[in-house]
Amino acid sequence: MLFIPTCGLTDNFVSDNLYRFKLSVVDKQEQTSFLTVWDNVGKQQLIELISDHHLCDTSSEVTELSATWLTPAHGIQYAFEQAWGSKLHWTLQQNHEYALFEIECGISQSTVVALPMLGDMPVDEARTYVQEAIRNQASDKQYEFNGKFEAYIERVQFWRYPDYGSVWVFEYYGDSSITPELSGMIYLDTLNITVEIHDNLDMQYLYRQKCFENGFQPYKCWSLDEQAEFYRQLVALKEHQLMVYGFIPSFAETILSYEHVLPSDDMLSMTDAEKLAKEAVSYLIDDENATTSDFFIGASLIRTTEDKIAYCFYLELPDKAQEKIAVDAYSGKIIDLDLSLSRD
Repeated sequence: MLFIPTCGLTDNFVSDNLYRFKLSVVDKQEQTSFLTVWDNVGKQQLIELISDHHLCDTSSEVTELSATWLTPAHGIQYAFEQAWGSKLHWTLQQNHEYALFEIECGISQSTVVALPMLGDMPVDEARTYVQEAIRNQASDKQYEFNGKFEAYIERVQFWRYPDYGSVWVFEYYGDSSITPELSGMIYLDTLNITVEIHDNLDMQYLYRQKCFENGFQPYKCWSLDEQAEFYRQLVALKEHQLMVYGFIPSFAETILSYEHVLPSDDMLSMTDAEKLAKEAVSYLIDDENATTSDFFIGASLIRTTEDKIAYCFYLELPDKAQEKIAVDAYSGKIIDLDLSLSRD
C-alpha cells in the first residue's frame, strides 16, 4: 500500500506537523515508555498523537491499519509516510532523518543508514554497475527480465557499515509488489556487487509478500478466505516450484498437507467452534488468572484425510509449547488430527 501525504495541506504545514509529532513522541516516551512496552494502550497513544498532529484524515482509519503494527516502528513509519509519501520514494536525506529518529525515540539502538560524502561513488555510477550486474545474472540464470528498469519503482539507499564500509543499495518494485522484485548492493571499499532477482512464481517470494500484507503474521493467523486463496495458489504453482527449484518449501508442505476450504452456512461458525475447542484444552492452562483466549494464535478450516471438514485451532502455551485442537465443522466433536505445528 502506497501512502501519500495528507491531502489539501501545504508542504510547510505537513513538515511543521511532523516536527511537532516527533517532539511529542519523544516527550511521551520519556514520560511513559509507551513505545518500549508495546501493547494496545501504546498503540492507542500513538494513534492519538498521529491524529492530534493532523498526519491522517481520520483516527478510525489509523485504528484499522494499526492492527498490522507489530512493533512501534511500524506505527512511526506510518506517520512519516503520511508526511512524505511512500518510503519507496523517500530521498536519502529522508531515509537518514527517519533512521535517526528511531534512535532518538528509543526504538532502535543504532543505524547503518547514512549519507554519502565527498569521495564516495556517485549514485549514477553505482546504479550503472548494479543494473549491469542484475542484467548479467538474469541472463546467466535465464530469468525472464527485459532489462527495462524504468518499468519499476526504484528505491535507493546509502548504508555505512562499521565492518564493510559504504554501500549503495538499489531495490526495484513492481506496481503492486510490496517487496522488491530486483535488488543489488555495491560495496564501495571492494566494488563487490550482490544481486537478488525474485521469481514472482516462487512460493517463498509469494509467502513473504503475503506475510508482509498481514503484518508479518504466518498463514495460520490469516483470515480463512486468505488461507483458502493462498492454498489454491500453492496447488497451481507446485509443478513450477519442483521444476525450477527441485523442492517444496517446508511452510508450503504444511499448507498443502490439507486442503483449505471456506465455511458454508450449514457448518458451525468459527466462534462456536472456538468455544468448544477452548473447553477441550482448558486443562492445559496452569495459570488460574489466564484464559485459553490468551494463547490461541490462529485457526484454519481444512478437509481431513478422512474427508471431514474441521476447524483446527492453534495455541502457544506459556512454556512456548504448541498445541492444536481440531473441531468437526458440522458435529462439533473434537477429532484427532495429525497436523504439523510448525511456526509457518
